[in-house]
Amino acid sequence: MQPEEAEHVEVRASQTERKLSGLHALSRPVRPAYRLLHPSHVARRQPLSRRSYGDDVIWTAARARAEATSCLHDAGDRWLHVQAVGRSAEELKARGLDVSDALVIAAWLHDVGYGKSVAATGFHPVDGARWLADQDAPPDVVALVAHHSGAWFEAEERGFADAIARFPEPDQDQLDVLTLIDMSTGPTGRRVSVQERLTEILERYPSDHPVHRAVTRSYSYLEDSARRATERLGLADVRA
Repeated sequence: MQPEEAEHVEVRASQTERKLSGLHALSRPVRPAYRLLHPSHVARRQPLSRRSYGDDVIWTAARARAEATSCLHDAGDRWLHVQAVGRSAEELKARGLDVSDALVIAAWLHDVGYGKSVAATGFHPVDGARWLADQDAPPDVVALVAHHSGAWFEAEERGFADAIARFPEPDQDQLDVLTLIDMSTGPTGRRVSVQERLTEILERYPSDHPVHRAVTRSYSYLEDSARRATERLGLADVRA
């Protein structure tokens, strides 16, 4: 790495740290069982917002769709899943249910950490949340992406507990809705029951895989989270 490149990396990491510090100032305290870890993530691409929108454009569902398309359009089945999750969130909001703008944006971007231009550590909730913080996304969007679908269980299995603790916990009601939508959308975008989705994940990964271990531990939590959202929104079942 050339000296000027090293200086750029240091500056970018410092900027991301300041933004994450700001998230804590605006949100509830982090889970006390975790220690804090200075993030080292550096954005790998010029964000779509800077290239196509201009510096002052706010985050909207349309922008979230465009960012998701830019990062995940070549992700195969995962892109089908993400599109279905994003559309489900928009449909629930259009029905006048208690679905925040932040939830809709996070639904489109919950898996952005899988994008080739975003992935850094290999743990997509943290990679996506760090990237969004670097793009000046709203703090509640960043928090939802970091903690979506019981991400802290997998963080513990993968050794990222400190990293995920850098992000404050989101509003629980909105997190429940995101869990419901994500866990009732299959890998190719088909609507399924939460139980069917969890069973599919467990069957897809071997028993010694961090994802399998995490879902085994979080199974009841995810079911309860989805059930809370279903009841609060007055939905007929857990398939949104």
